[in-house]
Amino acid sequence: MGTLHLVKEIKTKSDSDFRAVTELNVLTNEAEKKYIRDILTQLKDTFTKLKIIYLVGEFSGGHDEGGFDTAYFADDNSEAITIPEEEKNSFKKWVDTENIYTFENAKQKRTTFYSTTTNKRVDVLEELEDILYKSGCLEEYGSFAGEFRVDGTVKLDVFTYKWQMDGNQAVEQYETVSDEGEL
Repeated sequence: MGTLHLVKEIKTKSDSDFRAVTELNVLTNEAEKKYIRDILTQLKDTFTKLKIIYLVGEFSGGHDEGGFDTAYFADDNSEAITIPEEEKNSFKKWVDTENIYTFENAKQKRTTFYSTTTNKRVDVLEELEDILYKSGCLEEYGSFAGEFRVDGTVKLDVFTYKWQMDGNQAVEQYETVSDEGEL
């Protein structure tokens, strides 16, 4: 664990103030997206050499379960690219990760956010789904809890860091039902 660095301090109304929780989520999401950009930046030469343009993930879920079914690198036609054995070591990188910590001071009604940066070894080929999750592309589905069913594909451009999601969603709607009968 590295040195703690002050990130931000906000006034709150109480412990676990909604604003503080929201701010923690924002800071954590920003840190995760920076982590993903750093990984992709380190791999630009490898992507170019192997003609990789996209990280593609196919997903499905709903009713409290779901996620990516497959994730793979693809060319400009979205065709899967098989990584040659001799290139697999190119996908093992050291990346800085930022961890966000909160300290709540109920007496002074404030929450302080600190961060540390650690350097960790990542095997990108084993982290493809995690990279897509951290990009925020399935954020609207959260834990896939709810009365819906969804499936689709996400394409993350490994050079521009922009993603596109296409799919289908079915939402269950409940209608009032009334009936009468006689024996």
